[in-house]
Amino acid sequence: MSHSPRDRSIAITGMSGRFPGAGSMEELWRILDEQRDAVTDYTEAELLAAGAAPGLVRRPEHVASGAHLAGVGLFDAAFFGCTDREADTTDPQQRILLEICHEALEQSGHGPGTFDGRTGVFTGHRRSDYEALLGGTPGGSDRPAAPGDREPGGRADPAAWIARRLGCTGPAVTVPDDGPASLTAVHLACRRLLDGGCDMALAGGVSLRLPQHTGYLCPEGSGLARSGRCRPFDADGDGVLLGDGAAVVVLRRLADALADGDQILAVIRGSAVTGDDPAARRTPAAGHLGGRVRAVREALAAAGLEATDLSYVEAHGAGTPLGDPTEFSILTEAFATGRRGICALGSVKANVGHLDTAAGVTGLIKTVLSLHHRTLPGTPHFRRPHPRLNLVNSPFYIAAEPQPWHPGQRRRIAGVNALGRDGTHAHVIVEEPPKTPDTPGPGPRQHLFVWSAHSVAALETATTDLRRYLEDHADTEPADVAFTLQNGRGAHRHRRAVLAHSCAAAARAIRARRWLTAPPAALPPALREPATAWLRGAAVDWTSVYAGESRRRLRLPTHPMRRRHHWPARTGTAPGRP
Repeated sequence: MSHSPRDRSIAITGMSGRFPGAGSMEELWRILDEQRDAVTDYTEAELLAAGAAPGLVRRPEHVASGAHLAGVGLFDAAFFGCTDREADTTDPQQRILLEICHEALEQSGHGPGTFDGRTGVFTGHRRSDYEALLGGTPGGSDRPAAPGDREPGGRADPAAWIARRLGCTGPAVTVPDDGPASLTAVHLACRRLLDGGCDMALAGGVSLRLPQHTGYLCPEGSGLARSGRCRPFDADGDGVLLGDGAAVVVLRRLADALADGDQILAVIRGSAVTGDDPAARRTPAAGHLGGRVRAVREALAAAGLEATDLSYVEAHGAGTPLGDPTEFSILTEAFATGRRGICALGSVKANVGHLDTAAGVTGLIKTVLSLHHRTLPGTPHFRRPHPRLNLVNSPFYIAAEPQPWHPGQRRRIAGVNALGRDGTHAHVIVEEPPKTPDTPGPGPRQHLFVWSAHSVAALETATTDLRRYLEDHADTEPADVAFTLQNGRGAHRHRRAVLAHSCAAAARAIRARRWLTAPPAALPPALREPATAWLRGAAVDWTSVYAGESRRRLRLPTHPMRRRHHWPARTGTAPGRP
């Protein structure tokens, strides 16, 4: 039986990440919308305090800049059932990725333990520098930190470790480290969803270089940015600025997501991953780019689209004098159209640097946020195009300044591009979400708002977070909020509940701390049994509460993390700023 490309579409139903200067999607969008970069310039005192060797800092080729994460040593070990010793010895990349995977699942409305199908985990993962720190290797070595630099290590297979901690029973795949690793993970997750290997998937990546905040050496020919800034497609682009980050998306088959009332942030119409032929790897500037061109064309074919259907491409755009013109040539050849200036080009690396194994999915998330806000962000530091970009005779223009994303009569559709040093090329076609009708309210009636947490302290934070959400979204359909809380969150030991007919009334009850201690006598029969079980701390079957109704899963506050520092004191290096 044949399927149309639309039948093979994948919904993005949740996202989470940590980026330089941004610990959430909202903070990342502010950086993009304000056309800022998240690079920090360090003083010599800050570099030395972070563990950099004095001889390293004073070398003329040292660049005192970096795009790093805050609080990389913090982790809620107790919440995830880890002992302090296990947390101390586990690669912080895995700890960070575990937390954002949990958050993404809850934001999708299918928190761990609440989904009946198989959930797969597909992650790109950079080999760890943490092993060297555990062994006492002093920070700030004199070797250059080049894009291909890797330390051996890694405590456990990251995807399998995360799957075990979150109770995911689908495939667990760790993609080897490289620039396209996380976008390759997205492609592999889409394939397994379509062939029935799993019913939901987490796909993303993480990259963390240690020690943090020490700058980097930039010797001649290293490919790194001497300026300490990434300038994609710009005449002044002088190389890569490496950054740290972690990002993940939640994926489902579109038909399943629609049937379950999932929020749909965007739709992946098609994807492809290819490799260059050997000649292309030896001479990437010589025009042997067939494998890379093929990736774009195969993704478009899988989507059932023409290149001219795209109005934006989130490019790899690493800011290198050789790589950017090469990528531009690949995209121009793949588009193969005589139309001019119909598609914008941008790159999130201008904002947060090259996040290596988290770079591709970060570009995807930027694109999804742009679709949501119907805005194409501008490009920080862009002054004039690289002279080797033949923009006049191409279908592209650089998204230098923020602009409304209005493709005329067409739907908003974009390509996301990721290139690897080994010739791997990943490309994903993403489209704005379909319009879905509002869910009708069930009529005036009481709704049971429930929430729980792993500890008493976390419960207080969760209570405040939920109250603020309800106050800020007072007009939201209360049945959808109650449905999501009941069906999309795990049931922890410490629990609370309120009964209310609206979000505003629920917020008032929470503010007044009017928790239910027993089911009211007038409680409808469909609510009585689950409410009784909830208040007793037992397992709850919520299926009867909204049976026969089409309800939506909303993006509600997630379980608060009570993080502590987990970092071996003997390393003599700073884990990162709080």
